[in-house]
Amino acid sequence: MPPPEPKMNLSNFMKVLANESIADPSAVTAKIQAQIREREKNHEMRNLARKLTPEERREKKRRKIINDMKKQIEVALFRVRQLHSPKIRYKIDVNAQQSGLSGAVLTCRDPAFGEEGMHLVVVEGGPRSVRRFVKLMTRRIKWRAQQ
Repeated sequence: MPPPEPKMNLSNFMKVLANESIADPSAVTAKIQAQIREREKNHEMRNLARKLTPEERREKKRRKIINDMKKQIEVALFRVRQLHSPKIRYKIDVNAQQSGLSGAVLTCRDPAFGEEGMHLVVVEGGPRSVRRFVKLMTRRIKWRAQQ
């Protein structure tokens, strides 16, 4: 089996092909650029061969969530004053489902808590999922804008 051709690029072709590059620099440059394109094409083809199908990607994500829950189960509890916005309720529900969390929302309609009452959002799941949900509840949802 012959040894592989040396990897040439425009910065090292004078060292690799000293005699040829002096005789016909245009041909050597074209040859090097063709090799570079061929290496890039091979790289892209290998990436495409390794790429997961959409079904495999969904399965991998589901498997990671399940493995996260096998390590440890965490619980998070949030007190929310106003949960009347359908947009916020939808965001909470969809993010909990996507993260593989389970839980509930408890509503207390006591007048002592105001007209809307008070809500407790309880979720349980793996550490990564709960951490992601905590970020949703504390950072991403703009509670002040809903008042």
